[in-house]
Amino acid sequence: MTATLTVLGASACAPTPLGPASGYLLEHSGGGLLIDCGPGVVARLAAEGLLDRVTAVLASHSHADHCADLTVLAYRRSFPTVQRALPLYAPTDFPGKLDGLDEVFGIPSLSTMRTPLRSQFDLIQVEPGQSLQIDGLSVETIRADHPVPTLSMRFPDLGFVYTADTGYTEELVELSREARLLLAEATYRAADGIDVTGHGHLDGHTVGDLGAAAEVRHLAVTHLADPAQTADIEAEARTRFGGELTMVKPGMTFEL
Repeated sequence: MTATLTVLGASACAPTPLGPASGYLLEHSGGGLLIDCGPGVVARLAAEGLLDRVTAVLASHSHADHCADLTVLAYRRSFPTVQRALPLYAPTDFPGKLDGLDEVFGIPSLSTMRTPLRSQFDLIQVEPGQSLQIDGLSVETIRADHPVPTLSMRFPDLGFVYTADTGYTEELVELSREARLLLAEATYRAADGIDVTGHGHLDGHTVGDLGAAAEVRHLAVTHLADPAQTADIEAEARTRFGGELTMVKPGMTFEL
């Protein structure tokens, strides 16, 4: 199986001068899987003519920088033409999140938009550690080191691993083992000495350590809090990882 990964957004927390927050479109023979849907991602999909290629959504976790544009996507698919509901694969805390968003953003005067998220997404809850099939694509997950239920994921047919938001763990090393492409977050610059205990993130050093320990072929670093630190984080990662390394930007594509 082959696939193409398109970077829609690569910023932590919210859009930055680099572009939207987290979002990646994985296109393969069975469809187009939108992995995370952070702020600005739907606008990017629309601008690039990619909205109609999305056949399913996989949300790593419920922090807004990874899923806030689900509301926007539900609006887009509800108006002016109602489209079929998309499968939404997400951790087990999502039912209450979707209901809360519908309560805030539903439009009672429009029958098709009273509950846009529940109407436009068929929610499939995923327990971390669960394996699943999405449009014929195999996905393996583990529980990430993050304060809400979060899925780090591997696509074994493609040799592709996405860390989502997480700290460094031995389980993550094993999930990433010999990946052809490891898309890994590095929210912080190691030199700043930020304590991520209990919050779960990687920095310029630990993302390089992960790539090296897992012996990955290509390390793609994403989810920077401050794009002005890109060169510093890249330099830090290169002190720990000697393989191919890319600092991710929107518009990049990776052939898998």
